[in-house]
Amino acid sequence: MTESLQELEDLIELAQEPSSDRRRALLRKITDVFLSDSGSHSSSQQDSFGDIMHQLAYDLEREVREELSSRLAAEEGAPHHLIRALANDDIEVAIPVLEKSPVLTEDDLVEVSEKHDQSHLQAITSRSEISERLSRVLVDRGDDVTVEKLLRNDKAKIANDTAEQISHRAKSSIRLQKPLLQRPEVTQDMLVDLYSHVADEIKHKIIKACKDIDEDAIAPMLAQMTAELAESKAMTAEQKIDSLARKGALTEHQLVKFVKNRQGIEFILTLARLTDLDVRIVQRIIDDKSGKSLVVICKASRFSPVTFKEIAMSPLTGIADDPSRMLPLLTIYNRFNAENAQRVMRFWKARKHVLEQQNAEDVKSSKAAANA
Repeated sequence: MTESLQELEDLIELAQEPSSDRRRALLRKITDVFLSDSGSHSSSQQDSFGDIMHQLAYDLEREVREELSSRLAAEEGAPHHLIRALANDDIEVAIPVLEKSPVLTEDDLVEVSEKHDQSHLQAITSRSEISERLSRVLVDRGDDVTVEKLLRNDKAKIANDTAEQISHRAKSSIRLQKPLLQRPEVTQDMLVDLYSHVADEIKHKIIKACKDIDEDAIAPMLAQMTAELAESKAMTAEQKIDSLARKGALTEHQLVKFVKNRQGIEFILTLARLTDLDVRIVQRIIDDKSGKSLVVICKASRFSPVTFKEIAMSPLTGIADDPSRMLPLLTIYNRFNAENAQRVMRFWKARKHVLEQQNAEDVKSSKAAANA
């Protein structure tokens, strides 16, 4: 085998001539030699083959690497460093190894998922084995098309917290609703939480998923459970926000994280805390679809333009669901004076004080009526 490798290295020297056709043929020959006995190569021999194939493949055009990727994709003994390079290449090269290669480790796949765009992530969702950790990264970074592909892969493992994250997104994403209902990880709480956000067709599927309950009684029961769950989640979210505030972790970054995860209650509560506004005022600001109120609250809080854009374009607000609306809003945001925004905020904070007084008076009146 040592003599064979020496011969191959000698061929590499000959391949330094300008003829790309000759070098392409040489790469095919070397790949043939490697695959003909791939199961018996030692680790050092694999590395040597990998170095040679890498040198040739990356001196030639992309189509050569596409062919190499297809030939090595299913090989258990393929050189690790070469497969990693192919996985991080252009998507046309990367697809075969991202979908099939057993050589890629979980760390390799997580790294690709964190570095590359949706096409690479979508290729990974087709793998025959996807860990909970990898699923979490794919959901964190993936768009709805990527997450749908992940949900439709019954070999993918999805942790409970990741399934809940997808469930939050499914409230505003029709694309995710049907495949989510087919997953074994979906819980009754998730079904109930989704019920009031979906079309009638999906509601019927949710009803069918609750097999042990009489169909005539389930719709009103789900409506009641939805209201109770919303109240419970609001209390839980409030506790979560309190905990983050105590740790000093209730920040602009955390706000954006809630937005990206489409956690509506947490988003509203965090925005209210960060701006020191009443939750009802924050909700009215979000309901202003012109986006001008959002400009004021974000500018007064000195949020970055990136944060403003994330909030405005999120389905949680629906302010700039059409990308063509985002550019004029960003122009307004960048030109708007922070001091002027803070003057408006002082008025809104005064309104918060009035609302708090009204709440206190309402509680006092209720107690008096109860004791009468």
